[in-house]
Formats: sequence, structure tokens, C-alpha cells
Amino acid sequence: MSERKKYIEENKIKTNYTTIFLLPMIGYDRLFYSDELISAYIIDDDKPKLAIVFENSDTVELQRCIEILGRNREFISMDYDDDNKEVVLIMNIPKYYMIDYNMFIIGRYSKFSNAYKELLLDVHGRKTGNGECIMMVDALHPDLKARKYKADKMGCNPDDLPNGEVMSVPTISEEQYNKANQLKQVEEQ
Repeated sequence: MSERKKYIEENKIKTNYTTIFLLPMIGYDRLFYSDELISAYIIDDDKPKLAIVFENSDTVELQRCIEILGRNREFISMDYDDDNKEVVLIMNIPKYYMIDYNMFIIGRYSKFSNAYKELLLDVHGRKTGNGECIMMVDALHPDLKARKYKADKMGCNPDDLPNGEVMSVPTISEEQYNKANQLKQVEEQ
């Protein structure tokens, strides 16, 4: 097992926001990715990119996934990490999603383009939390029930929610790609 996967399991880390909100930009739904998918991360340098990290294995599903992603027009490179226990695919963020990417960085999910909202709802479903939890549709279209639920959790008035959003701004340090040997260093910061 890779150090990253072990770290995620030991610390009971839930799926990060990049995997939920940005991975669909590459053009595949979560069921496309093999069971070896660990997570997706941002690489925010001169041109923002996604790092898609898989547990390395000999499964047909992983090999198929890598082959298809390798032919994707956003594919940049493939590398190995953690003594070859991980396969890391680096992908461009499609140009037509750059505004959505920028809205993601500042936590303005309800400001995603209508086209990207539709894609996310196709991937994650259109079920609402109905004021009992926050689902994707609530994050993209925060209604009063969702805002009241979030405000109650935060102990404030729905009108006091930052920008009216019902999901928090992503913690960039948790969303950025780090090599496996850097994970402990990032945790200590």
C-alpha cells in the first residue's frame, strides 16, 4: 500500500474537494476510474493542472484507465511515486473550464458556469440534502434550506454565510499535489 493511501486511511481523510469538484473536468465520470484511484490534486503553478493519483497495480482496469487518459487531449505526463507504488497522471485543466477552476479556488461553487454545474450534477446526482445535509445540488444551487442547515452548523444566520455558499472554501494545502515523501512535512506545517 502506498504511503499516501495509508496516510488517508489512518487519518480518516474524506475525498478531497479536488476529486469531487475538479476531476470531472477531465471528461469522465467517477465510475470510469479504477478502484485504484486514490485522489486528484491541483498543481497550481504557471498553468494550473490536475494530478490524478492511483495505487499502482497490474489490474486490467487500471491499465485501461491509464491508456484512455493517456490519449486524452489534456494529458501531459505520467510518473511513478512512492517507490513505484503510485502512478501519477498530470493533466491540463481544460481552457474552457478555467473560470470554473478559479471559482473553485475561492470556494464560489454556486458561481460555476451552468454547463459545468450540469456536468457535476450528471456525475454526482441531483438529489438534494433537503435541509438535512449538503449534497452537490445544494452546493451548486444553495437554497434557503441548505443555507439554514449550514448556518445552524456554524451557529450563525443564513444571511451571514460567506458569499451565501454552503460548502467551505477548499483548504489549498490539502488540495495541492505533494510527492508521497512530502506528506508528513505538509502535515507538520
